[in-house]
Amino acid sequence: MRSQNNQAVTQISKANESNSLRNGGQLERFFDLSLDLLCIAGFDGYFKMLNPAWERTLGFTRQELLARPYIEFIHPDDRMDTRAEQTKLLEGAPVLHFENRYRTKEGRYRWLNWKATPFAGEQVIYAAARDITERKRQEALLAGEKRVLEMLSTGAGLAETLESLTEAVEAVTDEMRCSILLLEQEGARLHPVAGQRLPEAYSRAIDGVEIGPNVGSCGTAAYLRAPVVVADIAGDPRWEAFRDLALAHGLRACWSTPIFCSKGTVLGTFAMYYGEPRNPSEMDLKVIERATHLAGIAIEHKRAEENLARAHDQLEARIQERTAQLAATNEALEAEIVERKRAEEEIKKQQESIRRLSTPVLPVRERLLILPIIGEIDAQRARQLTDQLLHGIRANRARVVVMDMTGVASVDSYVANHLVRTVRAANLLGASVIVTGLSREITQTLVHIDVDLSSLTTLGDLQSGIEEAERRLGYHLSVVARHTGA
Repeated sequence: MRSQNNQAVTQISKANESNSLRNGGQLERFFDLSLDLLCIAGFDGYFKMLNPAWERTLGFTRQELLARPYIEFIHPDDRMDTRAEQTKLLEGAPVLHFENRYRTKEGRYRWLNWKATPFAGEQVIYAAARDITERKRQEALLAGEKRVLEMLSTGAGLAETLESLTEAVEAVTDEMRCSILLLEQEGARLHPVAGQRLPEAYSRAIDGVEIGPNVGSCGTAAYLRAPVVVADIAGDPRWEAFRDLALAHGLRACWSTPIFCSKGTVLGTFAMYYGEPRNPSEMDLKVIERATHLAGIAIEHKRAEENLARAHDQLEARIQERTAQLAATNEALEAEIVERKRAEEEIKKQQESIRRLSTPVLPVRERLLILPIIGEIDAQRARQLTDQLLHGIRANRARVVVMDMTGVASVDSYVANHLVRTVRAANLLGASVIVTGLSREITQTLVHIDVDLSSLTTLGDLQSGIEEAERRLGYHLSVVARHTGA
């Protein structure tokens, strides 16, 4: 991406040197063909020339963009930094890889990455920008997902964990508010568990609503077991009973998706609210899919923990009751031993379920998987990780896997050998594996056991691993072009 911006500015500069700007033809053809946002801006703060990519990206006509100072289109929070970069340009220094947000005609914002060079003699700036909005959203969402998984591994409460998930989603989508409602395990009513940005009075009013075919977006989605998109609450019949309540709190659109457990049972709903009528974009749908998947993992994980605790309490109660009878009869002792073994098997099964849930294989892009590993790894869990990873590669036809070990302090020699064999098994399925976040202790173990590390690609952190994976899959171009100034 950055190298293409460099090439764009360099070619504009060369066009200027060869009098293309004066003649017009070559430069205009170059502008029209480029997918990047190319421009010539004056030192007076106005655009002088724009290519069609600006209209496609922001929705404004070129005449509208040329008629006003470009600072008016920039997000208020980014204007100070933009003016600082503008000052550098006016002083003759080029700008490399500066990022800011531009407003679209719909009132939303797009992230742009800039490369610009000034030409003082002409009092103009040649610049190229790349729309990086989706990348910024992916990075923010991935950071939020990792934070949720860490909270699950450290025993944080369900409400706190799901609230963190809603905050992560709200951070990547403009002017949107999220909520998560839980469905009663033995009933048909929904209860808010996360969504602090929604008005408190509204959340209280919908607490305990019974699901049904025309019960807003959430009640209907849970009832139909399918997503419900309401672009305009004011005119949708499914909101008849709640329309006045929603409109009174400034809510005009609501998209709700049911949250399922691994067995297909509805656990609750994940909803996005907006203050104006709106349909979801392709990016919105991807965010919803990832958020509901992670919410399902979190809810099922916590309920498995609760079931485990109940099973443990029940087991302890039964043990105490049976122990009192041991003195009276050997038959009671035998029955207790059998019962205890059965209960222990139940606990092992539930512990096994928690293990599987604590290490999900996350598909973040087409043919790209992330396996975040947190906590201790014994021989049994190592084998489970191998099964999960290989299944995920086959199911998603993955070509690259990022195995993040940041959350693992150390492993023994058996587990270290097993992880190396897992990487080789993934290679046999056609997927390359990038291992990130290796601690010093794990590195020392790998060296000590003297395994062949030539098949391992290791990087320092998860972000570096993702960038390398995207490079391998062709999502980023890495050709570097030198800029030549006038």
